[in-house]
Amino acid sequence: MNGWALALLAAAATAPAVAVLRLAGAPARDVRRGAVAAAVLGVVAALVATTLLDALSIEPESFWIGAGIVLAGIGLVRIVLPVGGWEPVAEGPWSWLVPVAYPVLLRPDMVLALMAAGSHDDALWAIAGAAVALGVVVAGLDRGRPSVWRATARLTAALQVVLAVALVIDGVRAV
Repeated sequence: MNGWALALLAAAATAPAVAVLRLAGAPARDVRRGAVAAAVLGVVAALVATTLLDALSIEPESFWIGAGIVLAGIGLVRIVLPVGGWEPVAEGPWSWLVPVAYPVLLRPDMVLALMAAGSHDDALWAIAGAAVALGVVVAGLDRGRPSVWRATARLTAALQVVLAVALVIDGVRAV
C-alpha cells in the first residue's frame, strides 16, 4: 500500500461521519479538546508502532494481516448497524476525554490503521489522513443533515473494508 491508501484508510477508520452523528448535541469545546487528545494519541500510536511490534516479537507483515482482518470486520459492522446518538456518560472537567475522545474519536480501528501505517514507514500519511478526518468532525459538528452523515458513514465504512482487504493482501505478499 502506498501513502495515499494508508492516509485514506486512517481517515476512513477515524469514521468522521459516525463521530459527527454520535456527538450531535455535545458541547463544541469538549469535541475540540477530544479531537486534540485523539490526534495526539493517534500520533503516538503511529510513531511507536514499529517499536511496540518489535517488543512483542510481531512481524509487521503479520500485523498488517491481522489489522486488515479486524479493520474489514469493523467496517462491515459499520455498514450494517445504524449509528447511535449522543449519550454522555460523564460530566464535568474530564467529559472531553470520556466519552468524547474515547471511544468516539479515538477508535480502536483508527489506532490499528495508524499502527499499520507506522509499521509501513508511512506514518506521516496516515497521521495526515486521521487529522483531516478529525478536522471534519470539529467543522461538521451540528451541521448538515443526519441522513447525509449516515450515508457518508456507510461510504467511509465501505472504503475502510476495501482498503483493509488491500492491507491483508499487502501482508500476504510480504510474507
